[in-house]
Order: sequence, then C-alpha cells, then structure tokens
Amino acid sequence: MRTEIAESWERCQLLELSRSFSFDTPKEDGTRDHFKGILSLLRPILEMFVLSYRDRDCSIMLIDEFGCVLEVIPSESAGPSVICPGHHLQENSCGTNAAALAICYAKSIYVQKEEHYIHLFRNSTTFCVPIFIPDKFYGYLFFLLNKGDIDINLTLKFMDSTVDIIKSTIQSYGIISTTNYLNTFLQRILDSMSDGVIAITPSMHITHMNRVAAGMLGIDQNAYGADFFSLFLPEEPLYSSLRTQSALRMQEVNIRTGREIRRLFCSVEVLPDMEGVILRMVGKKDMVRIAKKVSGNVARYQFSDVIGMNELLQQQVELAEKSARTDSRVMIYGESGTGKEVFAQAIHNASSRSNEPFVGVSCSAIPHDLIESELFGYVAGAFTGARREGMIGKCELANNGTLFLDDVDGMPLAMQAKMLRFLQQNEIVRLGDSRVIPLNVRVIAATNKKLMDEVKLGNFREDLFYRLSVIDIYLPALRDRKDDLGYLCDHILTKKCRQLMRQRPAISADVQMCFRQYPWPGNIRELENCLERALSLCGQGPIVLEHLPAQIREYRETRTKGNTAGAAEGIKMNVHRTTRPQDFTREHLEQVLVQCGGNVSAAARSLQVSRTTLYQYLKRLDVSLKGN
Repeated sequence: MRTEIAESWERCQLLELSRSFSFDTPKEDGTRDHFKGILSLLRPILEMFVLSYRDRDCSIMLIDEFGCVLEVIPSESAGPSVICPGHHLQENSCGTNAAALAICYAKSIYVQKEEHYIHLFRNSTTFCVPIFIPDKFYGYLFFLLNKGDIDINLTLKFMDSTVDIIKSTIQSYGIISTTNYLNTFLQRILDSMSDGVIAITPSMHITHMNRVAAGMLGIDQNAYGADFFSLFLPEEPLYSSLRTQSALRMQEVNIRTGREIRRLFCSVEVLPDMEGVILRMVGKKDMVRIAKKVSGNVARYQFSDVIGMNELLQQQVELAEKSARTDSRVMIYGESGTGKEVFAQAIHNASSRSNEPFVGVSCSAIPHDLIESELFGYVAGAFTGARREGMIGKCELANNGTLFLDDVDGMPLAMQAKMLRFLQQNEIVRLGDSRVIPLNVRVIAATNKKLMDEVKLGNFREDLFYRLSVIDIYLPALRDRKDDLGYLCDHILTKKCRQLMRQRPAISADVQMCFRQYPWPGNIRELENCLERALSLCGQGPIVLEHLPAQIREYRETRTKGNTAGAAEGIKMNVHRTTRPQDFTREHLEQVLVQCGGNVSAAARSLQVSRTTLYQYLKRLDVSLKGN
C-alpha cells in the first residue's frame, strides 16, 4: 500500500469513521460565493473534459480549497450521482479519496478502488489536481470514475491540461474584473466631484461623464458615444476649443440644455499622451462661491471687537446694533483710522446675512477707468487688456450678502450714476454684455468727509447721497474719546504680545501722559502702529518716550515748552487695568445677573453701562449666561 494511502487509513481508524458512510442531502453553506461569477465560465471547460469520457460512468467536479463540491458535470453514460454540490470530500467525513489526499499533501494524486476507505468508492477510481494561480489558490479539479479501469498517467495529464485552461480563464476573468472594478471606481470618483466632468474623444463622443455634468446638460448619464457637438453654440470659444482639441481656461459660455440656454463656466484640458480632452463645467452659483472663498470675502469683526466705553462711541454701537436688524443702507462717517470697516463687518455679522459674503471695496484706491469693471464685472473681450475668461464683479460676489463701499466719496461722478441705478433697480449689466443680472445686496458705505459738503461742491450726486444715507453712524475721533486710551492700549498690547509670544511690557508714566496730550490724527490705526513700534524697540524693559515715533515726541516737547504747568499735572493712566471693569469682578457680575433673573438688558441698566459693554465684560471675565 502506498505511504499516503496507509497514513490516511490510520487517520480514518483513529477517527473511527464508518466504512459504510453515505452522503446525506447537502446543506447550503455559502461556499459557492468563493467562485461567484466564475462558475458560469468554467462550466463549459468541465463539459468539454467529460465529453472525452461520454461512454464511461464518470463525473468531473470543481472543489473549493476546503473540499466542498461546487459543480458536478456527469458524463452521458453516468448513473445517478451520489455526490452533489454542497457535499464535502474531506478525510474526516468520507475517508480516504483523491480529494482528501490532495488537500492533505497539496499535490496531484489518484486513489484506486480498494484503496478507498469507505465501501461507497470501492469500485471507483478518483483523481484530484490542485488549481494554483500565482498569489492565490482556488481549489481542485476532481474526477470520479465509478466502474472499470483507466490509464492513470494519461488521465492525470489530461486533467493538468484542463487545469491550465481553467487557470487562463480565471486570470482573464480577473483582468476583466479588475478593469470593470477600475471603471466603476473611476465613475464613483467622478460622481463624487462637485464639478461636471466629461471625457471626450477627438471625434466628439463621450467616454466618461459624471452625474453632475449630466444634470447640467440635461442628458442621460449613460449616453456614452453620443455626439456632443449639438450641445454647443458655434460662436462660443468652447466650440472651437473642442473642435481643435486645444486647451481653454475657465470661461463663461452658453450651452444648449433642452429648450433653454444655460450659462456655465467651462475649461478644456488636453490629455498629452492620449487622444481626447477633459471638459470641466461649473455652474455660475458654484463659480461665484469659489470666487468668494478664494478672494477672502468674509467679515471677521463682531461688536465685541469694538473696544472702549466712551459714551459717544457706545451710542453709535447701539445704533449700529439696531441697524443690523434691518436691511437698510448705512453710511458710516469717521476720520481715517477710527474703525469704519470694523463697524461695517460687525453690522454684517450681526445681521441675517452673516452666513453670506462680505465684500469690501475701496472706491478711492481703484483707477477711475477700471472702477466699473471692478464693481460690475465684464465678459470676455469687453475691452483691451481684459481677461479672456471675463470677470465677476464685486457687486455680484456680494450677492445675498453685504457690499462695503469704503471711501465712497472717491467714486467718480460717471460711476455714481451707474451705482445709483444699481441701488434703484437691484440689478447690474456686465461690461460688454447686454444681459441683466438681478442681485440682492445690502450696501454699507463709509467716508471720512462731510458728504453733504461734497454734494454742495458738486463732487457727489445728491440723489446717490440720499440713497446711501438711510442710517448714519458717526465714529468719534480718538482725541474725542481719550478716556478709552487705557482700554485700547491694553487691548492692542495684549493682542500684539500674544502674536509675538512675549510678555507685555509696562508703559512709563511719561508715555501715558504723552498719549493723553497727543491729538492722534491717525486715530486707532496710528495708536496701533505706535505701540507696535514701541514693542519692537523696548526689548524686555518698559515702553519709554524714546520708543515713540518722532512726531509724537516732538508734539510733547512743544506742549511741554508752551505749558510746563500742564505737564506737571500728570494724569495717571494704568494700561494694565481693564478700565471700569476693575470694579466689575466676575463674582459681582454673576451676582447682578442673578438679581436680574439673567436679563442682560436689566443687568446693563443696573450697572449703568450699555448692553454691548456688558457683553464685553462678560466675555473678558469669562462669565457664562447659561446658568442665569
């Protein structure tokens, strides 16, 4: 007896297997899933094999790596098969047989008649050949001859040849499956993109298209191979770009979508090593959203960023807070450096438009011949030097949000007339275009001049003045709110030192007095620059007079010579304290809030401060309103 057979019989005896074993009705165990999609391809190969033994009582079977029968193909002369898909041929169930030994020894093998352990196979010969494919083991080819003799070596060679065909089929199936998988994966990537993407051949047929593109064009996403030219207007640059297979930067173009014409932003990318191009399409709303994001049209400041307790300032803060609850246009008056844009951004962030863009424009900084294109935008070829793809204007970028016109007095008269029409009609027309674009924009303007005087001088249109000046806010100059110098110095030094990651220096008494005397023509901006300069020069010591800019020192010297008595008064100013909040400890504020039942307005009246100022205290002292 061969060694493999003898060892198998010993194992079967140790397991006390019954030699009268017979197969039960197979139970579905899901092992077919291992060959899911492949069995239908392998079945014709098995049929061709058994065709050579059609006059013998035999069957060819496909077995998985665990010995479970997946497929049984009997010959034409075969009787009823005792083995069915779902049966297992392991040694511990049906004893010694070719499948059990092939699993045990991982090689091709045969078992003849009496070598089988169970009586069911005593008149049969079984053969089994493993199916190895690089990097993967698939299972076995099992051949059962029920009666008679057969050439063992010839049969094993025939089975080896059949396994080679099976291997090739599985490998081809793997390539096809991989290709299908990659195509599916690519399609899912395309469908996950927010832009419309289409791959087009030189003959203008679609090979790939994502869901977004199909929706934009109103066509079937599976319209691969469809003629694409019918969608484009011949006069559009996109038409020429696709015809010549040339690149195109993102341009606004007209495209036929059913019975209507849609305006989309399109770009064409030529594939250098392949024939064809990639067309990217972005809807106008998405393009505007991208432009807003890239251009940084966001408002950073809140009313809590307005520093100071001066009564004049607080009155304007309360007026600005009220204006934020409406869509009325606001005119902010104030000298340069008083914080007009801070107020404009705070109004925007406190309004119902806070989640929409805040777009600021300095009317005096734009050349007169470019201001219309900057505000209203233009289409491709509108004028010499214009971008080929055109440009979206600031008004359009601010749609649904806020447009801040800083230095509005610097707007030329010709542009003032067009701005007046925009404010009246809530619509614009881009330069070089005839299409009207409706907009919903709130306008906040600012100036450092007395605008009515400009009206009288003929420098500003009276009708535009009244269109803009619905709610007027007047920001006091720093020289008129010197009681806020302490707050401002404290806030600026804290912010600058945090940025520089250094300790905040003290301010000498001479510098404090100098600050109180100086008129601050540059207002808060000048104070910020002064303190930043002092921080750079003072090192680890306090800020002293020599660290101040020359114009501030010279002003002090002039004042000192002219009025030595006034200099001797020495107004004490401690920039380290947080002003009147020195009396407002956290415990005190919490107690007042409890007494007022958590009503901030009542607490502000009790403390004799504005609601905005109280919120500043609460934020600064980290007082929570949740429990009040």
